Amino acid sequence: MRPGAILRAPLAHFLLGGVLLFAASALLGGADTPPRPRAVAIDAARVEEIRDETTTRSGRAPTRAELERQVALELDEELLYREALARGLDAGDPGIEARLVQKMLFLDEEASPTDAPALVERARALGLDRDDVVIRRLLAEKLRLVATTLAPEERPDEELLRSAFRERSERLTTPARIRFLHVFLSQDRRGTDTPSAAEALARKLEAERIAPTDAIRLGDPFPGGHAFSARTSAEIARQLGRDFAERVAALPVGEWSEPIGSAYGLHLVYVDGVRPGELPAFEQVRERLRLELESALRERKLAALLAELRTRYEVAVAWTGEEEQ
Repeated sequence: MRPGAILRAPLAHFLLGGVLLFAASALLGGADTPPRPRAVAIDAARVEEIRDETTTRSGRAPTRAELERQVALELDEELLYREALARGLDAGDPGIEARLVQKMLFLDEEASPTDAPALVERARALGLDRDDVVIRRLLAEKLRLVATTLAPEERPDEELLRSAFRERSERLTTPARIRFLHVFLSQDRRGTDTPSAAEALARKLEAERIAPTDAIRLGDPFPGGHAFSARTSAEIARQLGRDFAERVAALPVGEWSEPIGSAYGLHLVYVDGVRPGELPAFEQVRERLRLELESALRERKLAALLAELRTRYEVAVAWTGEEEQ
């Protein structure tokens, strides 16, 4: 075909037009124009589903801040899932392949587990690995593990561990433990006479120097018993209330207290002994410190990864406007 005929052919016109459009696009956009960020969207229907799921778990509707946290977690999961796919973490994963085989066996009654490789290939061709919640979670968790793996040089050395031991000495110190007895006067039994009865009994115990074990019989039965051995303030608070625990912690050893109230009634407390809190030796908490430091580092690495992933996507959430402020 002659050159003139080629130029007059319709196909040549189409190809030439495509070349010209491509050249114009390159000139207008420039080779350095950054690609548009990919989109990650949560529509209004999914927001409502998240709200319902949160309500079911907690027994009440979430506030706007609580709902935003749950939506943010979902967005993080999606970003991790997409990055896991980009890194090829789904290839050859036995958990994912088992899940795909399971789905194919459900869809095809004639399929056989012995044809697992073929079933996996068919499942992938059908896109069954792209809309499965279990697979998404598996991949997101796999990326978490991969992205937060610590290199040997990142692990805390002895100097860092000892520094953490010094900085956290107050938190590492075991709490003091209090041993005490109490005489109980029940509000249910004594009614409005409870305060006056407690004051009178307190004076009697002080004046007659009655032994604590004998004094117990002068009060009322208490469901939790009358003798408490080696209890921390937190343990006392869980059973008898925070105010009661704080007042008992301030009592001197070997003296009866003034009446102390609880949800049950009034108590006359005799502290028999206090075992002070102790800072354990470094060797005793070394492994605990190592685990804490490594866990904190993994959290920072994951946060950095998520922050970097968010720059690659346009995130959109279709809020309904019904969230409680």
